[in-house]
Amino acid sequence: MIRTGMGMLIAAGLCTAVVAACSDSIEPAQPKPGTGGSSGNNTGGSGDNGTAGSGNSTNGGMSGGGGGDIIADGPCTAECCPTDGACYSDMTKAAMSPGASCLATRDNTNQKHVSMRQTWINATAPKGNVGGAVYAVLSGRTELPLKTPMMGMSTGLPDCKMNGGIVGYGGYMQLTDIYFANGMNGTMPDYDKDFATTGFSTYVTTMNVLEDLKSGFCMGTQDWVPDSKPTDYTKYELADADMSPQTDFGGKPWPKGLTAPLALKTAPWHVAPTKAKRLDKDFDLKTDREMLLTKLASDGELGMKGFGGVFYYDAATGYQHSYGPLGWVIVYNVDGSQHVAIPARESEFKSNGNDPAHPNCIGLYGQVQDSGKPTVNKANNCTNTSNTTPPWGGGNCTAATALVGGSSHKDCKPGEGAYGSSLYFLITELEQVFSADLGATLCVTYPTAASLKADQPGFITSDSTSCKGSSWNPSKADGSGLPKGDWCAATNSPAHDNCHDAWHSTNFHAYAGANLQIDPATEEPKTCPF
Repeated sequence: MIRTGMGMLIAAGLCTAVVAACSDSIEPAQPKPGTGGSSGNNTGGSGDNGTAGSGNSTNGGMSGGGGGDIIADGPCTAECCPTDGACYSDMTKAAMSPGASCLATRDNTNQKHVSMRQTWINATAPKGNVGGAVYAVLSGRTELPLKTPMMGMSTGLPDCKMNGGIVGYGGYMQLTDIYFANGMNGTMPDYDKDFATTGFSTYVTTMNVLEDLKSGFCMGTQDWVPDSKPTDYTKYELADADMSPQTDFGGKPWPKGLTAPLALKTAPWHVAPTKAKRLDKDFDLKTDREMLLTKLASDGELGMKGFGGVFYYDAATGYQHSYGPLGWVIVYNVDGSQHVAIPARESEFKSNGNDPAHPNCIGLYGQVQDSGKPTVNKANNCTNTSNTTPPWGGGNCTAATALVGGSSHKDCKPGEGAYGSSLYFLITELEQVFSADLGATLCVTYPTAASLKADQPGFITSDSTSCKGSSWNPSKADGSGLPKGDWCAATNSPAHDNCHDAWHSTNFHAYAGANLQIDPATEEPKTCPF
């Protein structure tokens, strides 16, 4: 059965336990020279969160996505690094393990599968997802239930300095896997056979976390409809005739390949991982969007082969760039008994891995690399309460800041990560997702109820639970029956008077190597029911 959960949450790790500091004897990892990217042209592609990545139509660093300093792969040097070997990729080496600098539990070095899980997220837009309780929930639920025991009581689990469980854990776990047919460091990449897969993990509990770490996390799938108990959430569903048009408000049609607005009264939402095709050159959505959408359409060159996204990966620099027209965000509630599914539109990801020869980390644990200042430390009891002191971050933020912030800089500031995402949510799809925790639809919570009441009172009900106020009528061709979002789906660009049917979402993330369940017959990640 499908359920509802935290409603204002988005696509895409909070240290709340009290933990001990790691040994002072470990020397900090020193950056080593990297190589900038080589020039490319605007004919490539990316991958639907399928790999997560950034750059400017070139094959490497900024204005090329990568380049700059390479951050050595390990060890873990932060004040709050765990001491239990089970928290790392090699139990015997513990904090000196491959990928230890980001608490990776898998070593992807020289593997055909580069598999990772999201360990942290910090939303920078829309307003309803930024900071405060939403940050605590989203970042907290990216973490695993491997917290420090309270009052000396043993949990029987390793103390990995992760979420204390107050805001939940293991319920917002995006997973990504890149398959390299000739191996990660193969001298002859096989662009026809290489692919990436991205999806969200099924809920991770205290009972199954150790098995998941060993045998692999599983990507979830299902046909999603809201649960009708104990409240009739189905009253927020819309029919095709109730949806916003597949045009801008001037009548210009959406480009071919962009999925029509999804009406839950018509059919359940089919939630599944996205498979992305590897391309040999980077791309620029400003010029290549319509070409990519056409190829990924159901009758397009890539869509007919089962691909829902594209990605570019530069093995020399660790730079990634990916794109997918339609993906999904899954967020479980605090105890994992309920969850929501949210359609994520035109997701674009840009990132720089820490060390391209050892692709185990995108970001660092417990410090901002370029300042060297710890963000979780003994002074704050090794906990994180604010998006300005995140437990993960650092690394090379060149690509991510170019995508999320609009200007590129390598040195990560607190609250920034080396993996960035940009996507949007259709207002009519948000209206169909009700948050049991917040008592409102996401159409209300994304801009915030206070903002709607003050600026667009005709688009909020008297009980503040829905956008279906007196002015609501999204099917109006001129857009007057739709709240004014900040994004335009027709052009995937900022809203204007002639198009304002979506809310833009931007985020910083961190990722770490992790085992995923892989089907050896297909080399694709296995799927499990949510």
